[in-house]
Amino acid sequence: MFLRLRSASRRTFSTTAPSIQAATLRGANTVHVEWSDGHASRFHAMHLRAWCTCPLCQHSTGQRLINISDIPANPVIQHLDVTADGLAIQWEGHQSVFAPAYVRSLCHSNHDKPNPATRPPPSTTPVTPIEHDDVLREDGMMTLLETIMTSGYAVVRNVPCDAGEVQRFAERIAPISHSCLYGSVFDVVAEHDPVNIAYTAERLKLHLDLAYYESPPGLQFLHALRFDTTVAGGESTFRDTFDAAATLQARHPSHFATLTRVPATFQKIHLHRASPAIMEYQRPHITLNHHGEVNGVFWSPPFEGPLRIAEGDIEAYYAAYRAFEAIIEGENVIQFKLAQGDLVVFNQRRMLHGREAFQPTSDGVRHLQGTYVNIDDYSSKYEALRYKRTGTRGARRLGNQNSL
Repeated sequence: MFLRLRSASRRTFSTTAPSIQAATLRGANTVHVEWSDGHASRFHAMHLRAWCTCPLCQHSTGQRLINISDIPANPVIQHLDVTADGLAIQWEGHQSVFAPAYVRSLCHSNHDKPNPATRPPPSTTPVTPIEHDDVLREDGMMTLLETIMTSGYAVVRNVPCDAGEVQRFAERIAPISHSCLYGSVFDVVAEHDPVNIAYTAERLKLHLDLAYYESPPGLQFLHALRFDTTVAGGESTFRDTFDAAATLQARHPSHFATLTRVPATFQKIHLHRASPAIMEYQRPHITLNHHGEVNGVFWSPPFEGPLRIAEGDIEAYYAAYRAFEAIIEGENVIQFKLAQGDLVVFNQRRMLHGREAFQPTSDGVRHLQGTYVNIDDYSSKYEALRYKRTGTRGARRLGNQNSL
């Protein structure tokens, strides 16, 4: 069967996609679509039938009412047309109409190779701070969310120095998450008997928080509730893991391969605390998507445990670890000192964080309050607000192992 149908006009049916110029049925199960921008798409009939958006197949809430098993294994296309509404298909016993933007999103050629648009640019320089009062408005919130999506972190100035303000600020984006071990809000201040090395004045190497969770926190918020100018040191440090992993792969491909294959151990074992904890998780330091691109980095030296790997991998792992750490700690580290009232928000699935050692004095205190929100909740907030304002989506790779 060879059926060719052309649209009656060249109008654009969607503001976010080119228009469909022609649709061709080739053979029994392949639909060929030509677009106004010169692109051509091929669709398997099963793929189109499975993702029909009519009321019988998809509820108004967006949830599917059918699954693959409800559809004939070889759906038959009886008629094909291009209309003002998009691509219309008459199946045997069913009818579908697909909007052009949706048809384009289903195109297999969008997914058969890496998509450069999802790769965030390397984050190696300080960002422009945002004023707290600006974030209270929608356009300022969009600027904040976009800065985090692009640069991995953002700095907000002149946040009220009230206890718990960090939680109130974070909840403008999403609900608080990961509160089991340290509470909804944790105080980063030197303590006499700390339950975490962060609650000391020591230097913290670059790391990911809570790497021993199956899904570590997404955004982390750190608010300088008090940071006296008499305190020496205490600068915040950040490192883009995508940039670090790309450097390792370019310079030491064998080390890169080792760290994508051999699992590290991350753990939190602390029984001498009010809420005893035993948590452990094994996974490679670097994870890849189906295109072989980095989609996650798990690096947390303070919370690593003994390796549980084959003896033959020991030397290769430690050699690769040394090479990666040298790149992480020695190159493209962003460093700045928070001022009292500053709040830094960062995607800690992408950006490692640390701090330089500091020296408290009798009249000098460094007191930060922190909290977390889930990476998926942040991404949803960003996408929904962006779509509301521009009609487009723009999420980039977040470091949360999504194959995007």
